[in-house]
Amino acid sequence: MLSTIANATSSHSTIRRALLIGIDYAHGPVNTRLNGTHTDVEITMELLMAQYHFQRNDITILVDKPGTEDHMKPTKTNMLRELQALVQDPSPGGAYFILYSGHCDQLDTHGSSIENDQKDEYLVPMDAIHKEFGDYLNDNLIKGDDLKRILVDPIAKVPKARLTAVFDCCHSGTVLDLCHHRCNRAYNLKSTYRRLCRKVKEAFPEPGETIQAFAEPWTILALEQVFLPMSVGNRKKKESSSKTCDGYCTRTRRIGGGNVLCISACKDSQSAFGNEEGGSLTRALVATLKEEPHPVLKELYRSVSYSVDSVIRNHVRGLFKSASQNPQFSSLTPLHMKEAFVLQEPVD
Repeated sequence: MLSTIANATSSHSTIRRALLIGIDYAHGPVNTRLNGTHTDVEITMELLMAQYHFQRNDITILVDKPGTEDHMKPTKTNMLRELQALVQDPSPGGAYFILYSGHCDQLDTHGSSIENDQKDEYLVPMDAIHKEFGDYLNDNLIKGDDLKRILVDPIAKVPKARLTAVFDCCHSGTVLDLCHHRCNRAYNLKSTYRRLCRKVKEAFPEPGETIQAFAEPWTILALEQVFLPMSVGNRKKKESSSKTCDGYCTRTRRIGGGNVLCISACKDSQSAFGNEEGGSLTRALVATLKEEPHPVLKELYRSVSYSVDSVIRNHVRGLFKSASQNPQFSSLTPLHMKEAFVLQEPVD
């Protein structure tokens, strides 16, 4: 079966492709089923067409709705096919978008040095859950490392190609294995303090200086709460191939390659929440972008974070007292959070 995305044609010259995946696992045991994943697909498609000039034939949808043709169901085989087709032969100025709304889980890495938490993230296609018992069929899971190889690596090689990925699922913070995530936060005291440290680091790059005097306006309680070391200048640079972003990364421009922004529902250690109206991340993101399609990244991050936090505080904690969900922005290089959110870059 040839890929739907690969065969799609458009009347406009600019390349725009989107892959929207929603899985509710209705075929599985009750405790594996999700509400609102198909709604996420519908409202995201409407957003792309209304605000970002996507045509219907630019968009491929994989859902496990009754009546869906077999080759358009979100099985592992179909998902891998369409993931590859999404970024096939990427072009400068091309816009590539993916939404995944479904289960994501973690498995131990058995000592891998790449994952900070020693766990690998996996997407769970509809055929990766046992129909009767709900157990994972490991051979049908899609590993985060494979997602990076399929989605990120081709885009990274093409100047001004842009991939925007939205993962509305649990444990999704670093699902694409991108290098930078903590340094992109713009929501709480910890992220504010990290930006303060980074400015000092950028102004005084030589090792040996501390920021004790510069940081004193912050209370001792605040410093204790964020558990940050006081020495900045002699912090060792992390290898770009590992997910060890410490939040102090110097802002740099990506030269000679494409850009990737991954918007995840939560940290790797957290769960994501939703109901029949959709996932908390997708709803917040769509609502914000309907109002302003090109907000400053910092404001987009804050708007989505505030909205998700409001859902958790007002609706979820009554059922799960310890619930916490913090959306994440991850990228190949540190984001310039004062720049506008775009799905597409202009080509000279």
